[in-house]
Amino acid sequence: MTFFLYVPMTVFTNPDDFSKREFWISFFGQVMNLGRYVMGWVVIYYLYHIMKQNQHVKEQKLILENAAKSAELELLKNQLNPHFLFNSLNSIKALVLIDQEKARDGIIKLSELLRFSLNYERVTLIAIQDEMNEVQKYLELEKIRFGDRLELEIQLEEDTMELKIPPAMVLTLAENAIKHGISQVPDGGKVRVVCQKRKGNLRIMVTNPGSLDGKQTLGIGLKNVTKRLQALYGNEASFELVRNAKKEIEARILIPNI
Repeated sequence: MTFFLYVPMTVFTNPDDFSKREFWISFFGQVMNLGRYVMGWVVIYYLYHIMKQNQHVKEQKLILENAAKSAELELLKNQLNPHFLFNSLNSIKALVLIDQEKARDGIIKLSELLRFSLNYERVTLIAIQDEMNEVQKYLELEKIRFGDRLELEIQLEEDTMELKIPPAMVLTLAENAIKHGISQVPDGGKVRVVCQKRKGNLRIMVTNPGSLDGKQTLGIGLKNVTKRLQALYGNEASFELVRNAKKEIEARILIPNI
């Protein structure tokens, strides 16, 4: 462009300048000056397209990650159903020929729990109050089987009732407390479920008597609890199974900023 603007003007005005050194120095100076602006716009143009391409790649990566997490959550939920059904059926099978009234009550509770298990697969989160209603049914169902060997205590703070958690997560911990706690202790004991909110963090604790062994810590139910928390909250949420100061086994879930 500089050539077509600058040279023709010189040809008509001062044709003798072509032979002067100063003319060519000025000419190349104009070329360099114009080239600086052109290169600037070229760099901006390519940077814009590179950024746009990177943004597209990031968006596609997030879409794939979300799809993978959704698929993993569905798989984990589906893995819970056989475990849940097996434990619930064991709670009433011995009552059918012994006490028909208790067996009937157990079947009603089981049908309600199964209805819950079918519905919770359709949602990612449910209110704690709804979850606790099912936990109560499950523990009452187990009390039919264990009788006086099982004591129940549920402490649900009012400001936690409407908070959302993954469905059947506390129910899984309650099942674990029965399977590895109450059923293994001859004299039974108490299963206590506590939900509280402290400094914006949700704390859920399920305690039971018993001992902490490898089978309990490596069970599929507890592994699923950890994986579901990680899939939904990343490393911000935590789950641990410990022996507390009262020598009880305590399952602890912490969900921050809820």
